[in-house]
Amino acid sequence: MLALARDHWQIENRLFRVRDGAFAEDACRVRTRSAPQNLAHIRDAALNLIRRRKLSPKPAREAFAHNPKAAIRPVVQS
Repeated sequence: MLALARDHWQIENRLFRVRDGAFAEDACRVRTRSAPQNLAHIRDAALNLIRRRKLSPKPAREAFAHNPKAAIRPVVQS
């Protein structure tokens, strides 16, 4: 049981907490149809691109918010 609990919190800390910290996911008001799932996929893709560049999620998101061209560059290069 302890191993199951640890596995659960690893997922929570690795994914959900990071998405909420970087993208304020819990504050998102989108709740209809498949929009929440689609936004989660977009956030996951953004996190993957950020991690590929070996950056920290929240500072990278803030930097990309101020410089959108820098945010698009990794998508085009992938």
